Amino acid sequence: MALDAVKNFGKVTVSTGYGTSDTSIVLTSGNGAKLPAPATDGSFNLVWWNSTDYGDPADDPNVEIVRCTARSTDTLTVTRAQEGTTAANHNTAGKTYTMILPLTAKMITDIAAAIAAGSAPTFATPNITLASSAAAGSATTVIKSDSTIAAFDTTAPVTQDFGDSASVGSAAFAARRDHKHGMPSTLRNIVFPASCFETRVASGWASFVQTQGTNFDYGELDFIVSAVSKAIAPAVRFSNWNAGNINVRIGWKANATSGAVVWTVSFLGLTPTPQAFDSTFTDHNLSAATTAGSAEYLTVTTATLTVSELANNDTVIMKIARKGTDGNDNLAATAKLIYVELEYTEAI
Repeated sequence: MALDAVKNFGKVTVSTGYGTSDTSIVLTSGNGAKLPAPATDGSFNLVWWNSTDYGDPADDPNVEIVRCTARSTDTLTVTRAQEGTTAANHNTAGKTYTMILPLTAKMITDIAAAIAAGSAPTFATPNITLASSAAAGSATTVIKSDSTIAAFDTTAPVTQDFGDSASVGSAAFAARRDHKHGMPSTLRNIVFPASCFETRVASGWASFVQTQGTNFDYGELDFIVSAVSKAIAPAVRFSNWNAGNINVRIGWKANATSGAVVWTVSFLGLTPTPQAFDSTFTDHNLSAATTAGSAEYLTVTTATLTVSELANNDTVIMKIARKGTDGNDNLAATAKLIYVELEYTEAI
């Protein structure tokens, strides 16, 4: 639908009076140029009233809307009685009659109809990029006012480690204000040197030996061949333990170049509530560990243990034993324990 022609300040004076049937209207010389040209711009409506007696056309009881369908310089061709008005005489002697090109009800109605008749716009899925600088973009599509913009993803923030360097990052998403970064785990290590273990001078117990080395002296616990022998570590408290697995490292050596040892690590957990101190251990048998391949070389046997018998803040007593009677223990020499290390992750 074509809308009526428009032009700013389209106000003209009629040159003389006209009756109800006149359709060719002559304007004051030069006024025609103030109006659109229907031949090229299209037709339009004009309000015609007695401007001498009425400053506001709405106050003139004989106000009329006419439709201009042609213009030749200052002469208009009009259709009378438009938009519910009545053809009236505009010819009272001594009065000036004016026409104006205003916004009328027809124009508003036509605009609304044109909008309603227009094709529905194509709405696009929002694809706004979060960046460090603004850019105009090139899309010409529109988005709905209640569209959802993907500003957050469902990926959990990374866990940083102590000592990480600062970096800009590359994820094109905003962070939620209550998002949480994982904190790096803190490991706690407890080392038991051979000299701290309790032993007895009796069958079934390892024997402590103070060894004089060439460069330094050290202690070792000797676990003999083909027997089950043990030693007890001093009690420690597992403070702030996250109840996860415990890594065990056993440092030992032997005066042999081949052979394997089967170690057993046992734990007794004493809770803060009253409990018998001299209670039963829970055993954890380690896989057979082969010697380093050279006599008197340090071998480090490692294992990760699930220790459901322990709890955070327990007082822990550890027992270390060689299962010399196990068929997989085939080291034909004394296993000399240098240290046992326990490692666990602290709760954050």
